[in-house]
Amino acid sequence: MRMKIHILLLIISLVASVVAEALESSSWNDAGVVSQTYTEFLDCPDAWKQLNTCDSLRIRDGFHSSVQSWGSFWEAFVRFLSRRDDTTFLSYHPEKDSSKSTLPVGDLRFSLLSGGEYHIGEENAYSMFWYGASLNFNLGPRLFFDSDWWFLRYQGDLEYADSTSSLIKGFRKNEDGRIYLDNVTGHIDYYSDYGVLSLGRDTYQIGDNISGSVILSDFGSEFGYLSWYKDFGPVSLSFLHGSLLPDSTNNHVSYTSEDRYIALHKLDWQLTDDINWFMGEEVLYGNRAPDISYMIPQSFYRIGEHNDGDRDNVLIFTGLSAYTRSVLGFYMNFMLDELRKDEIFGDWWGNKYAFQSGLVSNFHLFDKEDMTRAVFEFIAVRPWMYTHKKTVNAFSHDGSALGYPEGSNLISYAVELNVPIYERLRLDTNVQFIRQGSLGNDWAINYNDRPKDTARWLEGELSERWRAKSVITWKPLAHHAVKAGFILEIENEDTIINEYFVGYQALY
Repeated sequence: MRMKIHILLLIISLVASVVAEALESSSWNDAGVVSQTYTEFLDCPDAWKQLNTCDSLRIRDGFHSSVQSWGSFWEAFVRFLSRRDDTTFLSYHPEKDSSKSTLPVGDLRFSLLSGGEYHIGEENAYSMFWYGASLNFNLGPRLFFDSDWWFLRYQGDLEYADSTSSLIKGFRKNEDGRIYLDNVTGHIDYYSDYGVLSLGRDTYQIGDNISGSVILSDFGSEFGYLSWYKDFGPVSLSFLHGSLLPDSTNNHVSYTSEDRYIALHKLDWQLTDDINWFMGEEVLYGNRAPDISYMIPQSFYRIGEHNDGDRDNVLIFTGLSAYTRSVLGFYMNFMLDELRKDEIFGDWWGNKYAFQSGLVSNFHLFDKEDMTRAVFEFIAVRPWMYTHKKTVNAFSHDGSALGYPEGSNLISYAVELNVPIYERLRLDTNVQFIRQGSLGNDWAINYNDRPKDTARWLEGELSERWRAKSVITWKPLAHHAVKAGFILEIENEDTIINEYFVGYQALY
C-alpha cells in the first residue's frame, strides 16, 4: 500500500508541473527542445538550413542556374556576396500553364556547401575541410524527395581529432596521413489520406533534451528506415523499422555477419491545448530476417516478444512537455527496461530505467525579436540500463550508443543558454556535470557478467566530469557564416580537453 502511495504521488507531482500552453506538437521524430550549442558546423542537424535568412528559399518561375549564362553567373556571384538573399545555386519552378494536361514536376532546389575548421588544444591541433550538395524536390502535391551529402577530410594530429571530433563515428578511411569521411542522408515521403509513408536514411531522437535523449538519441551514425505516421485529430500514431550495423571491435573496419534491426511505435496525445503526452515501445533484435510481428503499429511489442521466446530487447518509454505562455516550459522523458514492483526503490540489479526532466525559460535580453533561451536539465540513469545478454540486442548502432550518450549508472545536470546578441550574431553555451559509477555503465557490457544481483546508484569507482562548450556564431552575409569557441572537459580534477576552434562555412 505504501508503495502504491509513493507511485501515485510521483505521478501527481509530474502532472502538476505541467501547466498552461503546451509545446507545439512536432513530428514524432523531431524534439521541440534540443541543444543549439554545436562546436562543428556539420554536427548541426540543420546544417543545410542554418545559413538561410528566410524560412524557405524563394523560387522564381522557370529554371534558374548560376551557370546558365555569363549574366546569370555574375548575378549569382553578386547574390552570393550579398547581405540579404534567399535564392539558391539552382532552382526550378513550373510555370502555370492550364493547357498542359500532365502533372508537372514541382519545386526543385539544389544547393552547394563548403567550409573548413581549425581546432587547437594545449599540445595538439587539426584542421578539417569539406564540401557537399543538397537536393530536394517534389512530384506533385504528395511525393517529396530530399537528400544531403558531404565529404570531409581531416589533417594534422589525427589521433587527437579521432578522440575529440563528434563527426568521427562509424566507418572512415585513414590514408596518407589524413582521415576521410563521407556522409549521406535523405528520404522519400508520400502523403496520403492514410498517413505519411517514408523511406529514408537519417538519425532519430525521441524526447526533448539538451544533452542527449535517454529514450533514443541522435548522437550516433545514420541508419536506413521505413516509417509511417498518421494523425487522428488530437491523437497520432507513428511507426519505424530500421536496419542497424553490428558493433565492430576492429576500428569500425570489419563487421560481423549479424543482421540487426530497431523497431518502434509511438502514440502522441494532445491532451489539451496545454499538455502534450506520448508513450511507446522500441525493440532491438537481430541475427535473423526482419520480424513481421514488429511491423504492426498498433500491437504490443513486449507481449509479442514474450510469446516468441523472450529473445529480444524491448523497452517502454513515455514523456510529456508543455510551455507556460511560451515563456516557461517543462519536459520529462522516462524509459523502462525491467522493473519489480516490490523492488522499485530497491537495489535489485534488474531495476533498469532512465529519467530526464528539464525546465525552459524564454525571455528577451539583447534582441527585441528573438528570445534568449535558458534550459536546466536533470538526468538519472540506473546501472545496467541499455545492456543485454546478447550482443546483437545491445542498445547501439555501429559502435555508438542509441541511448543516453554518457551511458548509465549516472546522475547528471546540464545547463544551456542561447543568446541572440544582435542580428545574425548569437552566443550558445552548454555546461554539464556528470557523476558516474563504473558498475554497469556501458551498453557494451554483457549483464550476465555482473558481479552480483544488486546494484546501487553510482556503485563502483566514482568519476566526476565537467564539460563546458561555448560557441559564438556570426552570419556577416546571407550565404556565409563563421564561428569560434572553446571546449573544456575536466575529469576528477584532471583536464582532459582544453580546445579552441574557429570555422567558416558557405551555403548557396
